[in-house]
Amino acid sequence: MVVNKKRHYPALLALFSITLFNLHIYPIDKPLAYQHKFPHTPIKKLSPTEEYLNVIPWHSFKTKVDHVDHNVFDELTKIKEAVIQKEKIYSPNYHVFYHAQMPGFFIAQELYKLLYQTVYKQKVSFFEFLRAKDDLHTLPESAQQFLKRHNNNIWDSDPSMQRILLSVNLSFPGNLTLGESSFYFFTSGSNIAPPNLSQLYRTYIKSFYPTIDNSTQGKLFLDSIIPQLDSLASLVSTVKRGILLQIFIPKKDVNYCAYLSYAYGKPRYYNTKNNTSSTTSKTYDTAIDKFLDYMIKNPKKVGEYELTDLQARIILRKHLFAHPNNGIKIYRHHCIPPHILEQCHTELSAIVNKIATFMLNEQPPIFAA
Repeated sequence: MVVNKKRHYPALLALFSITLFNLHIYPIDKPLAYQHKFPHTPIKKLSPTEEYLNVIPWHSFKTKVDHVDHNVFDELTKIKEAVIQKEKIYSPNYHVFYHAQMPGFFIAQELYKLLYQTVYKQKVSFFEFLRAKDDLHTLPESAQQFLKRHNNNIWDSDPSMQRILLSVNLSFPGNLTLGESSFYFFTSGSNIAPPNLSQLYRTYIKSFYPTIDNSTQGKLFLDSIIPQLDSLASLVSTVKRGILLQIFIPKKDVNYCAYLSYAYGKPRYYNTKNNTSSTTSKTYDTAIDKFLDYMIKNPKKVGEYELTDLQARIILRKHLFAHPNNGIKIYRHHCIPPHILEQCHTELSAIVNKIATFMLNEQPPIFAA
């Protein structure tokens, strides 16, 4: 998530309807060899977002959006109920995080997904690719080792950090007061300093077909593809609402790829004995899993100030985020109407088929490690 340096909110935009992307689960590094069973029965205890809303009531958010349209809060309530339902299904074995993007990212995500399916002959479900495979973090280190290596000097506006860090919240309405809120970015359909989507499309295509523009003919071909993708991004951007990613990380992996943070990714350490946080790790818990477990059990002790102030960063590690079957589960919630979805899927499929056909006699695609 990228950040407006002033970090204040413009007026939230108007009414939107919700379209949920239905996804499934597939096994580790095997192209559909077998399929995991989906745990349909929700747990009875409160989910992380429900615990958050026990401290900061949901109705208190109504005044933040009522001036936009009288139906907006009802639509947000539907999203809230949907994300809570999924939290209740997965919270026994997963920790959940939230990230929102402007709607144009939908085209980039679908492009990469279709390219992956074409190359691997494997259906991609219940997962969204957040970076090209070569932009993911490759060092075998935990989040705390990562922070130690950088002397806790993290600034996620730096391009090298933007590439491997994802700004996330701990609940759907979390961190609303500080300008790095998934709730806000989803509602407004905005990002902070977003990447050039045209360049991102090139990066994604060359991630699978690195020689596509080696020849003059190939360069002209690629140059002809990018405007088509730009046109689709403009189409989905007419919705003026964002993409909400609900990211579930297995509890066994969370300390390796996530840490509690302040704005701009600076590490944040929490002391569960006196419910205070600090930028230094002395006398404070250094692993995020301890805090997440504590927050769910003791949200009122954490308190409203900390809950509205908290955020986290996910380190996009290659062994977890390069493939759709390495344990990470991602639901995508969006507001794109069905007729636009259908047009995008039809045109994107045709574009990817063109790319595959063009490259058929050029060079085999490069498979991710």
